[in-house]
Amino acid sequence: MLKANDKSDTTRILDDDYKIHMQESKKLLKLDKSQICIEFNDICYSVHVNDIVKNLGLSSCLNTLANKLSGGEQKRLSIGVEMITKPSVLLLDEPTSGLDSVTSNQLISTLHDMARENCTVVCAIHQPSSQIISLFDNIMVLSRGRCMYCGPKSEILNTYSIAGFTCPSFYNIAEYVLEVITEQRGGDLENLYKICRDEYEKFKSCSKRNKNELDSPNNFKQKFEIQNDTNINSTIQKKSTWQQQKILFLRALICIKRDNVLTKLRLTVHVIIALLLTALFYNFVPMEAAVFLQEHLNNWYSLKDYYSVKVLTDFPIQIFSASCFLFISYYMTGQPMEYERILKVWGICLLITILGQTCGIFAGVVFGTELGIFLIPICSIPLLLFSGFFLKLNEMPTYLQPISFLSFFRFAFEGIMQAIYLDRPKLPCSEAYCHLRSSNKILSLMGMPTMPFYLILIILGSWILCLHVIVYVTLLWKIYYAKK
Repeated sequence: MLKANDKSDTTRILDDDYKIHMQESKKLLKLDKSQICIEFNDICYSVHVNDIVKNLGLSSCLNTLANKLSGGEQKRLSIGVEMITKPSVLLLDEPTSGLDSVTSNQLISTLHDMARENCTVVCAIHQPSSQIISLFDNIMVLSRGRCMYCGPKSEILNTYSIAGFTCPSFYNIAEYVLEVITEQRGGDLENLYKICRDEYEKFKSCSKRNKNELDSPNNFKQKFEIQNDTNINSTIQKKSTWQQQKILFLRALICIKRDNVLTKLRLTVHVIIALLLTALFYNFVPMEAAVFLQEHLNNWYSLKDYYSVKVLTDFPIQIFSASCFLFISYYMTGQPMEYERILKVWGICLLITILGQTCGIFAGVVFGTELGIFLIPICSIPLLLFSGFFLKLNEMPTYLQPISFLSFFRFAFEGIMQAIYLDRPKLPCSEAYCHLRSSNKILSLMGMPTMPFYLILIILGSWILCLHVIVYVTLLWKIYYAKK
């Protein structure tokens, strides 16, 4: 293996480093220009990609999605993508695993050609064939964390023969070395380890001496000519941020287009939520305010009649929505099928549904539809934080606990907890000891109850009444202002 000039450009590919994309192999290879530091023109780039495809045997699957390829094809594709960038150092973990012998030989031959083009290639490989091992320049043998050889391939048999291990003629070097270090050939492995260590020191000192000679002034001109010849076909140039972002943007669009399930699911969820919100707020008071003012000023009807009809006509929808939510969720979560508990939970759900609708009317009438849509989510966050759901009421700082009384979520949460767990028999448990088997213990851990259930109903009803009063007064003021 040849040493690269610049080792900062290092690429590694692990054994399980498969690049699974919602892209065809052909597009994945071509779109990988975003990584390239070597600027090719379009013709040279196409030739370079086609050579890699041919050498790795990917010609038959160029129009196949990468995640539909076999394991071996995915590995070859991941290696091919990295080969496009012409890295200075390429680290590969078992690049031939999952490949047949012919493809393995083609792959190692391609990597050998890369090493001849000023790229240091390091492979961790198990049981290579004779043809594959012949393409390596240097070999390191590891066994149980110890280096049993490190140096030129041509010297490994001589080193092992010094330790008393002589390889038979026409025998695979890799297989013989494996037999030796796994003690299938007998012999003194400790002596082999010492000899290999001494030989490595000689090899290292010799390599350092050769490097110093190459760095000498006498060899500077020759070294420069070698480097110039190596890079004559390419010009090192970093791609601009805009070019990289452009290519990555195109690749992201392809991924979004190919990932049909996730894209369609996201769009469907947004459409359904939009339709639900439209069904809830369509043509209610905030949207009809201008029409109402005009018709009221023409003496068609009074504000009292208009507002009462609007509230009452929406009431059946609120009852139906709350009932659908309750009966499905209550049954599916395995809650006790007791009439009193179901009625209590249903009452809380109905009140919180009416309260949510009333808050929407309040925000739309007082602040306007556009500003109201913005304010409702913002105001809901602090109300949720002080509801006792995320943080227990008794664990809040003393000076912040009074704020929880302003959160109607707090009363709805405690009301449902009381309806389900208060005075309930012990919960069934198959374990020998269940700490939370007692329903009253669950309530005590949550810091409940803090008030009687009937008081929770009164407070939620008072919230609804106060908001409706504010909305009604606001509409009176708008009528008064319009008459002026």
